[in-house]
Amino acid sequence: MMMKWSRGASGKWNKVKHAAYLLVATAMIFYAMPHLELGGPLQAENIFWYVWLAFSALAVGANANVLLMNDEKRKELARLKRAKALAWERRIMGRTAERDKRGARGMR
Repeated sequence: MMMKWSRGASGKWNKVKHAAYLLVATAMIFYAMPHLELGGPLQAENIFWYVWLAFSALAVGANANVLLMNDEKRKELARLKRAKALAWERRIMGRTAERDKRGARGMR
């Protein structure tokens, strides 16, 4: 019997995907570490590796956060995201309505 994985926000597929991303980002950090020259001059090569390391650390933190977040917190964040998007849409619609009114007055 084949197991179907849920593609929802808290499904098993999502956890596996973020665990793989976490593993890749951690590997990126371990790859960058031998290339760093601590205390060396700030050359383009060193700046590249510092940016690489910062990006990898950000990816590790984000994926660890997704893996450790519980379902209640995930649902609350989704609700807040929807509310913020709705407020943004209403603000844009209000501005376009005002602009349309001003444009209609000028055409008289």
